[in-house]
Order: sequence, then C-alpha cells, then structure tokens
Amino acid sequence: MDYETGSATDAHDMLDKIRTFLVANGWTQNDYVSETYGYRLHLNKGPLYINMFSGIATDPISANTWYSTTYRMSGIAVSPSTGFTASPTGAKAWKNMLGAPVHDPSYFDYADDIFGCAVADMTGAVISYHLVADGDQFIAAMEISTGVYRWIAFGLLDAYGSIGSSPNGFYVSTSSCMGGSSSSGLGYEELRRIFAHMRSSDTSYPNATVRFNNAWAVPGGNPVGDVAQPISAIGYGYTPYQDTSITWGAMHGLLSSMPADIGGLSPLLPAQIGVVYSGNPVPIGHFGLARITHMDGFSVGQSITVGSEDFVVLPCNNADFDYPYAIAIRVTGA
Repeated sequence: MDYETGSATDAHDMLDKIRTFLVANGWTQNDYVSETYGYRLHLNKGPLYINMFSGIATDPISANTWYSTTYRMSGIAVSPSTGFTASPTGAKAWKNMLGAPVHDPSYFDYADDIFGCAVADMTGAVISYHLVADGDQFIAAMEISTGVYRWIAFGLLDAYGSIGSSPNGFYVSTSSCMGGSSSSGLGYEELRRIFAHMRSSDTSYPNATVRFNNAWAVPGGNPVGDVAQPISAIGYGYTPYQDTSITWGAMHGLLSSMPADIGGLSPLLPAQIGVVYSGNPVPIGHFGLARITHMDGFSVGQSITVGSEDFVVLPCNNADFDYPYAIAIRVTGA
C-alpha cells in the first residue's frame, strides 16, 4: 500500500503526478501523449484499463464546439476500457479505447457516445493532493482551492458475493462531471456529489460506471442496466428526499444524524456501488479505500485509527452546512 501527498501547479501537472504514482504502484503506462488541448494518459493493471485526459478551458468529452464556457472544463477526465489501442480515432480519441463503455445515444450526444466523466474547477494550482494505491485500487483527493476538494477513484470493488472474474467489479467514479460551477452548467447538487450520478432520465452529468456480468453499467441504459449511485441523489440540507428509496437505504438520513446526540459518534459507512438489475437497484460491492462519514465529526485532514487501519478525513466537496459529508481515505492497514 502506498500513500503520497503533495501539490501540483495545474491539472496537467496533477495528471503527471497521478501517472508517476500509478506506474510506481504496478500500473503499466501504455501511452502518455501531449495533444492540442492537454495530455492523454493510458494505463492498465492486468485486465483493468484506465484512460485519462487533462484539459484547461476545454471540453474533453463532447464533440460539440461551444460558443460559451458552459462545457469548457479545467480538470481531469476519466474513462475505463477493456483494452488499449495506440492509434485511437474519433473526435475525442483519448476515450475511444477498446471495450470502453458506450452511452445510449438517445440520452447523450457525447463524442462517439463513449462514457467519460471528469473532475472540474481545476483552473489553477492544486493546493494539496492525497494519492493512495492498494493493489488495483486507487483514489485521489485534490484540493483545488482552500477547503474545496475533487475526487477520482477506480479499481476493483470489494465484492458482495460472486460477480464474475476481473474486470467484472471494475469501477470508475469522479466527484463531478462537465461544467464547473452553478453558473457554468452544473447546480450545487451535482458539484457536491461524490461517488454518485444522476440516474434514469436525469443522466445529464454521469460520473460513475462499473463492469458487471461482462458488460458496463452506465447511465442511460445498457444490457446490464444503469449503474446505481452509492450516495443517494440528494441536494441541499438535511431532509432526506423521497428518491432515496430507489437506491438501497437512506444514506442521507444516516449521515444527517451524525454526530450522534449520545456519544458524538460519526461512523464510517461503506462507499457502495451497484447496478439496476431486473429493475431493482442492487449493491454489488464497496470501495476498499474509501468510507463515507459526516464532516462535522472531524476536522479537515484529521487522521484517525479504527482497529488496525488509519484514515485521513477530507470533505466530499466543501466542509459546509449544506453538504457536510466527508470521505475517509484508508492510508494504512492493508
């Protein structure tokens, strides 16, 4: 298990930091190319292939040429695949890899209809970052301005039962997608989600996918079905929305009760992911490097120990009243 902290000058430098960290932790670099609008990076670890692109004031996902800044992103885009080609084609070649997830074109007009999610708002220096790798699992927390974080996570789920051989269980998740603020394409609800995405017909800003039953679960439909979000689709405040019932359990309600009135407890809950299978949301596993909790029980960057495991607690987005959730990254105890 490896844990690294540091800072980066911009999104491009941050991608390079991720590149060198993953290579040092057993991932194979298949390509790292400078292009007109940024850098594309392709790595794999066995059957797990990950593709990334850093951009500043560009759109790494859509083929459209926008006349405003609405969909111009500064950050890092991510997409999985089951293979690599050295000569990708398409309007956004970085994500046009072998076996990449494909959107239902009736929902999306992205270039090549191939899945791509991203972390946004990285318009300047990354004040601090936390990178953790354990086997095939990876997580990155990036402080893009004081107290404001963006996240990338991918790897094999700690599965609940048998879900088939690798790359089944391979997930990719980011904390936000295209856009960058409430005034540029995303509302606060979307920006403040981590390990979540909009489901069914509300699939404008997807940011999670998982391999299940030898196919990709992606927003907008798939032979498997939609990927189901680990944190319910919730917005402001503490009131659980009715739609929490369509996932599995009122995660929002549990988090809203922290810290507990008796004992001030703030449990670390699993960051689950699942699929909509035969019409029902089914959790299929959780992230081994992440736990979900309530920021009010901790200080930003606080180190805690639970049994033989050490964690660092950081905000999902902002450590504020409206959305005070936190991710505890496991940094030791493998």
